[in-house]
Amino acid sequence: MDQKKLQYIAAAVAWQFSGLEQAASRELGTSIVRFKQKFDSTFKTKISDDLFIAALNMLAREKFVDILHDEYAGYVIFFDARRWSDRYTNKVVNSKPLYFEDKFAAVDFFMRVFQNEQFWSGILSDVDAEDGPPVPAADRIVQINDNQREEIDKISQSLLQNVEAENAIDGDIDVRDRFIAQIKAGRELFQAQSVRAYLVFETFVAMLNKLIDTYKSAAIGEIAKKLLDVLIEHILGK
Repeated sequence: MDQKKLQYIAAAVAWQFSGLEQAASRELGTSIVRFKQKFDSTFKTKISDDLFIAALNMLAREKFVDILHDEYAGYVIFFDARRWSDRYTNKVVNSKPLYFEDKFAAVDFFMRVFQNEQFWSGILSDVDAEDGPPVPAADRIVQINDNQREEIDKISQSLLQNVEAENAIDGDIDVRDRFIAQIKAGRELFQAQSVRAYLVFETFVAMLNKLIDTYKSAAIGEIAKKLLDVLIEHILGK
């Protein structure tokens, strides 16, 4: 997946969150399906579910949103207004600041991006050459039983503890902190009776491959390999 182009989608999602009337609100929750419908309507586009979820995961890794599973509401996006600043949009679009005079200017900018055929050309073809399972369909739902949930929980908890004990990952403190946030968010996915396979893929696979490659036969590498194998067996390989 072309990460640079994905950043444009993530920036548009982040901008849409910032435009919601929530200045006095500490936290806002909205369903992923409903928010994607609003996104498509605002920018006069219809991006695929997998691209939209990948953009949300990019925002989650930047700690702008949380993607959690509610027992009754399903998957929900939580956005804390206090976390928002325009630094995210500034960061992702050609590394240059963007200042919109009003919402119409912002919508016009992203509409021009999404209506450009060159933007969509090859956006899904730039897939990282990583070991592991193929990208699952965005709409594939997998049921998980109590034994599977317990096994995943035990291994992911062990991985979390080991990563938290590290000062940095491959010399980078930010990567360590991001991986900790990803593991915690990923563990939330398995609190439900079913899980969207693509969310599991986006949250875990690249991170686990990085840990396996970095730590190899060390404890973290072994645990990461074990977790990846279990996720393939129960979720991603079905």
